[in-house]
Amino acid sequence: MNPILQRAREARAAALAAIEAVTSAAEARGGELRNLTTEEEALVEGHMATVRAAIKTIATQEEFDEARKAAVGHGPTASPAVIVSEPSVYRKNGKHSIFRDMLKAREGDFDARDRLNRHERSIGDEYEVLKETRGRNFVNPFDGSRGTEERATGSASAGSFAPPVFLIDQFVPEAVAGRTIADRLTHGDLPEGISSIHLPKVTVGSVVDTNAEDATLAEQDTVATDLVATVATIGGESRVTQKLLDTSPGTILDEELMRNLTRHYNQRIDRFALAALVAAGTVVAYTDATPTLPELQEAMARAASQIAKVPGLRASDSVLHPSIWYWLTGQKDTAGRPFITPNNGGPNNAYGTNLGPVTDGDPVGDFSSLRAWMDANLPTNLGAGTNESEILVADFSQSILWEGSLRMRVLPTTDGKINNLFQLWSYAACMADRYPAATSVIGGTGLIVQAGY
Repeated sequence: MNPILQRAREARAAALAAIEAVTSAAEARGGELRNLTTEEEALVEGHMATVRAAIKTIATQEEFDEARKAAVGHGPTASPAVIVSEPSVYRKNGKHSIFRDMLKAREGDFDARDRLNRHERSIGDEYEVLKETRGRNFVNPFDGSRGTEERATGSASAGSFAPPVFLIDQFVPEAVAGRTIADRLTHGDLPEGISSIHLPKVTVGSVVDTNAEDATLAEQDTVATDLVATVATIGGESRVTQKLLDTSPGTILDEELMRNLTRHYNQRIDRFALAALVAAGTVVAYTDATPTLPELQEAMARAASQIAKVPGLRASDSVLHPSIWYWLTGQKDTAGRPFITPNNGGPNNAYGTNLGPVTDGDPVGDFSSLRAWMDANLPTNLGAGTNESEILVADFSQSILWEGSLRMRVLPTTDGKINNLFQLWSYAACMADRYPAATSVIGGTGLIVQAGY
């Protein structure tokens, strides 16, 4: 066996085992990978660098072995080539900044352009390494989905580049809480080179009936319409002075810019999905100047009923603004007992349960037989008094959100100041009107945000 290939495989296995040991210890402490200490993060990053290098070496040596086998009988057998795999071009605590290199490349810096090109060629492999090491805790940087399902990373457009893996790993997961609604929808990869997505929808279907002997079968012409989801640009930018860019060491600026841009990107994609759902959904009114929890529970039941009356649809989730959810948890019956009881207290005849402190992006409890989620992107300025919120009750799986890959670029400003614009964006389309009845939107004076909440 090729000794180089064997050593690379052993190194990969050992590094993955070491990562598993570190992350398992963190999960045992707090249940989340974000509980890694600074020392543990450094260990994981070092082991991931080893895994990346090993994967590249394995691929190269396997290709070499195949070529050597094919050449048997056609000349002397060459000695195994020794391939040295370089670490990631842009890595945590590394020497080079991808934002600084994007600017230098625009100014004609050949070395910066070369580093960016090498980064683009290797990003796919590094992305797969991240997915392999995170497993079910992996958060897809391009659409926010969790787990190991396959997602396309898209292709580069002129002057734009994919974020480095260490930035994706550090900051995109932290921002997932900003896209609670978007993450409930069915996800798809946005096809390239289109401005809209069209899906046929059958409005009049087939007829099947009970027929007497020798009777004519029921007949119905199928009628279909065209549903359209327009592709939108979801993105933002940060203005950075040239002085800050020149004086920031290593990757410090990259990390802060990525933290800011991804947080706002996830917020915008969530509001994009929210707007589509509200536009397509069925309005359920709850009007009462002095709202009560039992009344709101009745409105939630009506909202779920509007969905369940359509064959094949079932309301499973509700999304509430934090002000509304915590107002619910603060309501008590005449004996002073909370209507929404802690889940670990063995609730009996409760209106709902409160899961207590939860991880960002996880459900907060149950209310009116629906799983409850919080999302601060829901508005609190609706109604005549601009002080009302709204609640979504939905079968979210019936709505589709297509997302493209995240891209970023840098541009010099043209206002005469020595500044630069760093931009991050993606393209997305949302179709919430496949089954409009799949979403109910509760609104009215009963959802006025109460003082103190």
